[in-house]
Amino acid sequence: MGLLKQVTINGVYRILFLIFQLINTMLISRLTGPAGFGVLSLVIVNANILLIFTSLGIPAGILFHASARDLPLKKMEKVIWISTFFQLALVIIFESVHFVLRGSFWIWPSGETVAGVAGIFLFLAIVLAEKYYALYNGFQHFPLYNLVVLVFSVIQTALLIYLGIQPKPVSLDMVIYAYVLVNVIQTVALWVIFHRRKIGRLSITQGSGMARKFFSYSLFAYLANALHFLVTRIDFWILHYYRGDEELGWYALAARIAQLFLVLPALLAGIIMPSVTSSQLSGQSLEKIFRMVNSLNLLMIFILTAFSSWLIPLLFGTEFSETIIPLVYLLPGIIFLSAQTLLASYFAGKGRPLINLHGSVIALVVVLALDLLLIPVWGAKGAAIASSIAYAAGCLYTYRRYVAAEHYSWRELFMNKSDREEVLTIINRAWSGRRIP
Repeated sequence: MGLLKQVTINGVYRILFLIFQLINTMLISRLTGPAGFGVLSLVIVNANILLIFTSLGIPAGILFHASARDLPLKKMEKVIWISTFFQLALVIIFESVHFVLRGSFWIWPSGETVAGVAGIFLFLAIVLAEKYYALYNGFQHFPLYNLVVLVFSVIQTALLIYLGIQPKPVSLDMVIYAYVLVNVIQTVALWVIFHRRKIGRLSITQGSGMARKFFSYSLFAYLANALHFLVTRIDFWILHYYRGDEELGWYALAARIAQLFLVLPALLAGIIMPSVTSSQLSGQSLEKIFRMVNSLNLLMIFILTAFSSWLIPLLFGTEFSETIIPLVYLLPGIIFLSAQTLLASYFAGKGRPLINLHGSVIALVVVLALDLLLIPVWGAKGAAIASSIAYAAGCLYTYRRYVAAEHYSWRELFMNKSDREEVLTIINRAWSGRRIP
């Protein structure tokens, strides 16, 4: 399947996924209110931080070596299961110790045993889902993965609607249980489909020096991904500490809306990284994608900023009116974060994760300093300002390294005349029913 066809099919799936994610966010916000939305967001962030710091960069290593076809699938599967049991054991120990010392669990901050068990199941689901995402993408089965994820996003929508039409108000616990259940079943489906399709079993060569080859890449990727996650989520903990559940809920909604603009870059990054590794993507094609995505995001962010003052209360309820200003402050930074997502996939595909690590370090230092300075005074607004500035700092460093490596112009951040003409040609051909080359 060609790159254009891959992007087109995956783009359709991702657009539909984005629509259902927006619907799910609306439903959850109305079922839980700001404080409940803040708690659910904290559960998701807490599970993911444990995922990141126990992963050792293994999913990134799987993606890189599956793309390069230089390690056998059976050995990678062995790494997947050994590392998964290792991560699960660590988290069970961590949660047990946290409960003994604090009287509550870490993932789901509650003293109820069922909450602790649900948190561990959520963690296990996202651990396996991340690794199988790497396998699907490494073997270039992007459409199949995105189709499965889309189906379960629809299932989650149906489940949330069912909860919403119940005669009695639905508790926050029930919403979180529903979220965990869908994630667990989705992960099982990804695993079953991958093995029933026998993806990657006939197309990979036998490799030697597996451990050295695998971890020499994955450890740098691990550090870069861990720091990047902290850059985008450390403000949740700091804001929760200073301002509590409700203000965290306002900010968490702003962050979730803003991250919808990262759906397309994340999709493209999943295609770019293996395509760069296998030398199937030229620098000119990557740069054209980079400019077009930046321009599209700029346009969409301008529209959202213009209409957010009435759109947020309309979609999510008047309780979330305090989300508007943090969202507006956060959106400029999303343009930079989107651009860095594409650039990071290029350097990851080139086997140079150290550059991504340096960019994450710069962004983390900036966001941590500004969060501690601004959040105590301005709350969610301060968190949004800090994030935007930090995303810009990390992106500009990574962009500078790309400019130096590929002799690319600093002025080519957005679409040029040639890009605009090509887009107009595609639109005209599509409108007239002619085949797009």
